[in-house]
Amino acid sequence: MTGDAAGPAGWPAPTTGLIVHVDRRGLFGGHRWEADVLAGIFDGERTRLLVHGPT
Repeated sequence: MTGDAAGPAGWPAPTTGLIVHVDRRGLFGGHRWEADVLAGIFDGERTRLLVHGPT
């Protein structure tokens, strides 16, 4: 297997951002200031926080 700056052959090129998935339990289960502070770190473009309903 060969590779280059994009990673091993056949792998997609790396992205330049971060996406974090969480569910609406625990910290994100209500209107908690801690969740708001954590969510404020994500800019919505390069870094995104996606909050899903409970599964």
